[in-house]
Order: sequence, then C-alpha cells, then structure tokens
Amino acid sequence: MKITLREIKDVASSYKAYDDGLNYFKEGKVEKIHLRQDEDYIEMMSCVHGDTGDYQTRVELYNEKLAWCECNCLPSFQEEGACKHVEAMLLKYYYEVMPDIRRSIKGERYSQNALTYYEDQVIKEQDLELGEDEKINAHIKLIDEGAGSFFLGLSVGANKFYVVKDLYEFAEHMLQGNRVVYGKNLDFIHDLSVFDEATKPIIQFIVDKTQEYLDILRQVGMYRGFTKADRKTLPLGPKAFDEFFDLVKGQNIEVENGKEIREVLFAEGNPRFEFKIEGEGDYYELSTSLAEYEPIAFSRYKYILLKDRLLRLDKSFGNDVFPLLKYMYEARNVHGNKQLDFSETLIKRFILSSLAKIEKHVPVVMNEDIKTAITPEHVHVKTFLDLDGEGNIIGDIQFQYKGFIFNPYKKLNESETRQLEQIARDTPNEYRVGNILKYYNFRTKNGGLHLSEEEDIYAFVRTGINELMELGEVHVTERLRHINLVKSPVGSIGLRIENNMLKVELKDVNMPLEEMAAILNAYKMKNKYYRLRDGSFLDIAGGTTIGDLANIVDGLGMKGSDLAEGEASLPKYRALYLDQVLRQSEGIEVSRDKYFKQIIRDVKNVEDADYEVPKSLKANLRTYQKTGYRWLRTMAAYGFGGILADDMGLGKTLQMIALILAEKEENEALSQNQLASQVDDKKQDDAKEAEACNKSQGSLECLCKPSLVICPTSLVLNWQTELARFAPSLRVLVIMGTVLERKTILEQIVGYDVVITSYELLKRDVDSYEEIQFRYCIADEAQYIKNANTLSARALKLLKSEVRFALTGTPIENSLAELWSIFDFIMPEYLFGYAEFRRHYEMPIVKSQDEVVTARLKKLIAPFVMRRLKKDVLKELPDKTETVIYNTMEEEQQKLYTAHLALAKKEMEEELKAKGVGASHIKMLALLTRLRQLCCHPSMYLQDYTETSGKLEQCMEIVKDSIEAGHKILLFSQFTTMLDILSNRLYSEGIEHFMLTGSTKAEERMRLVNEFNTSDIPVFLISLKAGGTGLNLTGADVVIHYDPWWNLSSQNQATDRAYRIGQKNKVQVFQMITKNSIEEKIKELQDKKIGLTESVLQEGEAFISKMSEEEIKALFSKQ
Repeated sequence: MKITLREIKDVASSYKAYDDGLNYFKEGKVEKIHLRQDEDYIEMMSCVHGDTGDYQTRVELYNEKLAWCECNCLPSFQEEGACKHVEAMLLKYYYEVMPDIRRSIKGERYSQNALTYYEDQVIKEQDLELGEDEKINAHIKLIDEGAGSFFLGLSVGANKFYVVKDLYEFAEHMLQGNRVVYGKNLDFIHDLSVFDEATKPIIQFIVDKTQEYLDILRQVGMYRGFTKADRKTLPLGPKAFDEFFDLVKGQNIEVENGKEIREVLFAEGNPRFEFKIEGEGDYYELSTSLAEYEPIAFSRYKYILLKDRLLRLDKSFGNDVFPLLKYMYEARNVHGNKQLDFSETLIKRFILSSLAKIEKHVPVVMNEDIKTAITPEHVHVKTFLDLDGEGNIIGDIQFQYKGFIFNPYKKLNESETRQLEQIARDTPNEYRVGNILKYYNFRTKNGGLHLSEEEDIYAFVRTGINELMELGEVHVTERLRHINLVKSPVGSIGLRIENNMLKVELKDVNMPLEEMAAILNAYKMKNKYYRLRDGSFLDIAGGTTIGDLANIVDGLGMKGSDLAEGEASLPKYRALYLDQVLRQSEGIEVSRDKYFKQIIRDVKNVEDADYEVPKSLKANLRTYQKTGYRWLRTMAAYGFGGILADDMGLGKTLQMIALILAEKEENEALSQNQLASQVDDKKQDDAKEAEACNKSQGSLECLCKPSLVICPTSLVLNWQTELARFAPSLRVLVIMGTVLERKTILEQIVGYDVVITSYELLKRDVDSYEEIQFRYCIADEAQYIKNANTLSARALKLLKSEVRFALTGTPIENSLAELWSIFDFIMPEYLFGYAEFRRHYEMPIVKSQDEVVTARLKKLIAPFVMRRLKKDVLKELPDKTETVIYNTMEEEQQKLYTAHLALAKKEMEEELKAKGVGASHIKMLALLTRLRQLCCHPSMYLQDYTETSGKLEQCMEIVKDSIEAGHKILLFSQFTTMLDILSNRLYSEGIEHFMLTGSTKAEERMRLVNEFNTSDIPVFLISLKAGGTGLNLTGADVVIHYDPWWNLSSQNQATDRAYRIGQKNKVQVFQMITKNSIEEKIKELQDKKIGLTESVLQEGEAFISKMSEEEIKALFSKQ
C-alpha cells in the first residue's frame, strides 16, 4: 500500500514538523518499522530517537489514505496533524519500505501510479538531493521613509540574487509549495526547507506578516486599492518592527532612506555622547555632540538610528533622555536649529527638573558659573487637615516661596503664573509632597484635598501624616486628632486551673469585647486594621497581640465570640499549648496560678520527676527508657493521653510494662496501708476480724482496674511473653479462641492486671467490652488505626478507660489524617473533628506548605508525643549503612517496560480526561503496580515471560556475596509472588532459607524467628506488610529491600527488625532501584515528601498527599 510525498507533507502539523522529520530520517534516527497489513489496511509502528528521548509512533493507512497517526510526544497532543517523529517514520516508510512492498504485490497497477511516481520524484530530488551549497539565501532591505515609517523588501537567490517583485505572491507560493522560476539561474519549490538556516526565520516572518496585513486590508475595505507597487514591500508597524528587530539583532541590514543606502548594525544599547550648556545673562544654549541621528518611538520600545547602527534603547534611557533628543531632532529638522535656546528662568527650571535624570545616562557639560547661578529657593509647605461629618479626611495645602503663597492644586491667574515663572522652584520637594498625597489616594477638587476610603484613611493616619511633617508643617483639628491607633487590644491574660478545667481570663482590655469576633476575623482576612465603633483604628498590621490572640483562638478550637464575656473555660489539656503560645508573645502579660504552673513544670521536666522504677521489674531500664517511663507516669497523673513514638527497637513495650507494674505496686501498697489503718483503729485481734480484713484486702485489690493492650494478631504472643519475662507478678489474661470461649474469658476479667487482645478480635467482641472500665487502654502499633473509618479504629474508640496511650514508631506514614486518628483515640476532640482539622491544618500544610499552621500543629502535639531516635539515644548501637543500588533491565525486559509505559501513559490520560483527578487514583495505582512488577520481574505480570530480570540477577549477586562473607540476610518485598520467584531461585542455587508472608500463622512466625536467630540458615524472605512489625531478627546484619514504595516508613520499620537493641554487628541496608523506571520516580517522591512530616514531628516518615494532574502525568512520563 502506497502513500505519496505530497500526502506526507500535507498531514504534517507544520512546515517545521516536516523539515525536522526529514532531518531525523536522513540522520538514521528511525528504527525498524513493524508492519501489520491486509488487503485494504496497513498499520506501522516504530521508535524514533528524538533530541530529548525515544518516542513511540504509530500510523494507520486505510484504502491508501492516512486514517490515524499518533506519537507519545507532547506536540502530538497539542497540535493538529503529524508531529516530526511521525513524519520521520512516514519518510522512512516511503523511501525504504514502500518500494519493497510495491515489488512484492502482484499485478501492480503501474499505469495508474506512473504520474504520481514522477511527481514524487521531482519533490524527492528537490528535498533530498539539494546540497548544502545550493541552499537559497535571502537579502533583506529596510526602507526608512521617515516619521517612524518603515518597509521591508526582499531578494532571494543561491549564487545570484533576484528581487521579489510581489512579496504577497511570494508568501502565497510558500504556503502552496509552488515551483517558481525567477530567471536562468534560479527556480525552486517554495518550501521553508530549501532556505539556509539563517534565512528561515526571516522568510517565515514575511509569510506571517503578509497574511496579517492582507487580512487588515480586507477588514477595512482597502484591498481593492492595493497596487502593484504596494505589493513590492511589506509595511512594518510598531509591533512588527519590534519582532523584526528581534529576528535580526546582531546582524548588519541594508537600510535605504531615499538619499543613500548603507549597512546598519541592529543592536541593543544606548548611544554615547554628551550634552553641553553654554551662555550667560538671559540667554543659554543646549547642544549635543550626537551629529546625525533619527529618534524612532514605538509604543513598546524606543530606538535611535545612527549612521551605522540602529540601537534599541533601554527603558530608563528611553524615559529620561529620548524625549530631549526627540525635541532637539524636531527643532533641527523643522527650524534648522542645532541647539535649544533658553532664557535664564527657563534654563534654571530645566536644570532643576531634568538634570538629575539626564546625568544618570549622559554627561552634561557646563561651566561652574552656570552651576553656581542656578540655586533653587526652598519651598515652605503647610498642610491643613480636618475630619468631616462622614468620617472622611479633608484638607488644604500651601506652597510658599518668600512672599508668594499658592495652592498647587488651584488654577493660577495670569499674574500669579508670571510671578511663579520667575521663581527657581524647589521641584524635588514639591514632587515629594505630591507623591505622598498621590500614594495615599487623596483626590483634589477645587484645590481641596479629599480622602474617603477607610483603608486609605487608616494608612494615612498610621504613617502619612508623619511623612508630611518631615517636609513641612501639618495642622490637624481636634476632630481628626481623636482618631486613635490602638496598638494592643488586650494588656494581659490570666490562667488558672479550677474544678479540673482551664480558665482563661482577658484583662486590661482596650476595646469592646463584643467586637472580638469581628476583629479576629479581620486578622484572618489579613486586613491591616479594624475600625472600631468609636471611629478609632485597631492596628492589626503593626500590633502583635492580635496575632497572639488569633493563634490562641485557632489553636484551641475556639471562636472569637467565646471571649465576648472576657473569660472562657477549656479542657485542662489545653494548658500545655496555651503556655507555649503565650511564652512567645511579646505584647501580652500573663499571670498563672500555682496549679497551672505545676502542670507545666511537671510535663516539661519529666526527667526530674519523683517516679521510681518498680523494683520488681526484671530489667534495667536505660536512661532514655526511664525518661519515657516518667513521662508516661506524668501524663497518666494528669489524666492526659499520649503517643510513645520512639524509633523502632527502642523498647516501647518495656516502658509501658513498667508503667502498669508501678501502678499495681502502688495500689497494693495503698491497700496495705488502708488495711493496717483499719486494724489499728478498731483494735480487733480475733481471727474473725482478721479474716474480714483479708476479705477487705481482696476487695481493695479488685478495685484496681485492669489495663487493656490491643495489638496486631502477630504480636499477642509477644506481649504475653514480654509481660511474663519483665513483670511476672502481673496477672495477664489473653483473649483468644472461639466467640464463646472469648466471651467466657472476658467474664473472668476481675482480678487480672493486664488484658491482651488483637485489633481483629476487638472489632468482633466490642459489645462485650461495653460495661468494662479499664485503667489504661494501650494501642500498640497504632498505625493500625490510622484510618479513622475502619472497624478497628471505631471499636477501639468505644472502649472505656481513664487514660489512653498509643505506641507506634510511625505516627505519620502517609498523611496527617493518620495523626488525627491516633489523637482522636488518645484524647478525643483534642485535634477537633476531622472536618475542622482537615480545613484548618491538613489542607494548609499539605497543599500550601503553610509554615505558620505547621508550627501551630507542632506546638499542639509536642507535649503529648514522646519520640526518640536510635541515633540520638543508642550511642552504643553499631553503625547502619544504607546504600541505594541501581540496576538496569535486561534487553527483553526493557522493551516490554517501554511498551507498557507508553500504554499506561495513554490509559492514564484517558482516565484523567474522563473522570478527573479525584476519581482516577485507583486506576493510577493499578497502572503503577503493573510497571513495578515489570521492574521486579516481568513474569509477575506476563505469565509467558521466560527471560530473566536485571534486578533478580543483581539481587542474587548480593545474596551470594553476603553469604560468602558470613552474613545473614533479611530480604523484603511487597509482592508475595516475587518472594515465590526468589524462593525458587534460591532453591535452584542450593541456598537454604525461610519465608514469612501474611498467611503464616502467629505460632509459626515465632518459631521461624527463633530458629533464624539461632541457626545457620542465611536468608529470610519476608513480606513487607506481614513482617514489617513485631519481629526481632537481630541475627541478621544485611537487609535488602527488593522493591520500593511510597511509604518509606514501612521500609524503615522492616529494617529495624535487624537494627534494634541486641544487634552487635554493623547493619548493611540495600535499597534496589531499577534505573530509568517508575522506581526512580518513587524514590524521588520519597525524598520530596519526607520534608513535610519532619516539619510536624522532630523526625518522621514520608507521606503522600493527593497528587495533582501534573504530578500524575509526570509520573508516567518517560524517565
């Protein structure tokens, strides 16, 4: 099936697309074309190596006509027609593939194709055989007819130039691609590709501007009067002249002005010359050393045409010097004067008003006598200001020179004008006064001043009056003087604890409290001021206390109206945030009662708290663990919840066990003291009384409420083991078994100190907990409740307890909503409802990177989050080395990936177009998973794939090298199918290993962990989700992350299975990344997102927010 060169040209999106495509084809940038065809249809596909990457092209021909073309480059989505990559493939098909197809088709209808063949041969000869030396050049002539009127003429040729007698016909030939004979030595097809590179922009400019000019002539009805002589040149209006200058800047262009023709350099810059002032008495002359010049003024730029240069002036020179040159040019051309003549008064005024501006660019030469004689008189300024009945500022102004007084905004009579002309005025100071009045938006009417806009009045009262006083006298009436600027609306705040509530009292108030809500709203709207009902201005922009009050109200979830009575009651836990905010306030005095101070002191100085570690604890706590224990005790003492967010492996479980044990021991001691007191008071020694006391002791013990631990199923046995190991005196009840068995166990809860259940069982048994009151409710691995809408999270938040704690090494994994959900468990409403939290915190931080809101959230959560990192507290822990290892795909793997990336890009764009960003994330994740699987091993996605994977081969090298060096390895992947592939490969290599996935039962998990730590088995394959938490695998010292994902914290958790307390060896962590793939982009996003969380917590993990359409498209673009 054939296509003609004419058709290939016609489908191109532009001349440039065809020309670039031809160059690509000539340079061999088109790979082999793959064809699929039948009788009437042919499909061709290829890869074109572009300037910035490789592009996949596809074309469909139906009945010998182009039916469809596509390419994954950006222009193909933005422009109609074929891009340069498709053009290159079509030309390769035409010149290299189609001749073979023609020979292979029996019964070719040569007679029908003969004419097309010869026509195409002509085009082919012109396009492909025209040598570099035979390229067509252009010669431009600029015709200057004066008064800023310019025309363009054109000559073309190779060895000899021919004048183009009709530019508009020439442009039409260019548009049609016509062959035109100019003379014996020149005929060519009019196509941009035949011109040399330097000429192409000029030719395109002429084609475009001729069409624009013809359109204008048709619109105004002047096309019929367009003569043959007119068609020889192209008029250049201001805009076209500026564009032409940009095209030829730096080149010499022939300029004709009627008198002569000369070569002129087009350049940017200012001419170098000087002005000279000469004279004495009442006659002075201003001249210039610039001999021949022509000033040219267009709306955008100003130019000076010299004998051999056309200079585009810079803006400042054009404003300050050009007008003077223009007036001198007109004086010379109209009146024949080579200089400007001035009287003594006028030369003084000229020098005083203009000399400073001119001398910034051009030297002005004059003798010292002239400089000495020209000294301005000083202007005395008087401004009179008043307030009218509507609250507007009105006034009058006077300028005084010795005995002459005038209002600059009133029209002077003839006598006054003559008198003023004899004065060497203080122009700079007059301008300063006028500029001040103009800046503050004063209007003038009949010489009077008027200022009516409230915002302008505020600004003028705040700073404008002082500015006028620096230049002269300002007289203000009593009415205006009463407009005060209130700097601080509140002098002090009182804080006290009363009835277990926090009381906040506003003192020394300088405004009506009922206006507080409106004032704070004005602050949030970023207004500079608020006008009080008495007419005074509250200075929001210049005052600090308004900002402090706004931070308090916003941070505490209050409304401005809550302070209308001068006092507000808040939950006690708000004291910690409020103290932080007020300590940073410079404008508000704060008084605190002793109970308030006690809370702040205890929370801030937990290291010095008097809480002793229980003696029966079977462990020696490290210093940081003692601090964590005391922090837990302090929080519990005040009824606050908290998040123990220590790095993985720092012993969060042990610190919590110490808390529960200490409470039990103190309760038992209290019970014994109470019992002894009862015995002493009653003085009863008989056995019956003793027995009664024993019963009383038992009943007192029963009054001690149990604590509930909720954890992942895989950690239930861990908790039971740790409690038995470190606190054997605690009575522990584990909830497990069938529904009936669990119900029976729960009925026996009385007398137990600790109850352990899993998130999975809790959501099933939650009704059974309805009547049970716990002392502590402890959520371990609290990231399990990061989604507030899950059944686990809802069930957990229904539990009744006096104090709630959360344990997690990753309080934020992906979004701030997770942090809110955990706080909603430990202290409901502390971070408000989610809708309010999202509006006031999550959206400003994630979408706008609002630093003020970020700082506010950090202050809110800081007292209730205890977080320490290994690098800060475990100085004795061996080093951890993290290395990113890049691998390249195998050849067949790379081809599959490239093809599926292009397909995924197309599918994603269609999805975005059809559904928008919000409804496209499921599709996006599915496509990303497909690409990630291809990076890991294509057989995960394509069952018939039989080749290997670049990453697998590199991974096996690391594994074998590590084993030979005596190391033990944890190998993590998110895909269990990839673990199966790795397992099969390890078996084939004779390498023993264990494997743990989500289907591994809890008992089997413990067995595998213990056996790995104590045996010589060198490799443990682990599913990231199933084995990322709750495992102690310090027997390993090499960690391999086979595949990356957004959640870097999950990888860190997995790494800390090996890098934790008990590790004696240095740990080497490898993160495997496939080069030029989606994995590299995931790594970039990890690095980018981590900064947001670090701004909320001291140390945190990356979280991914909802992506914009641009981010999604970038994700699927070729690396």
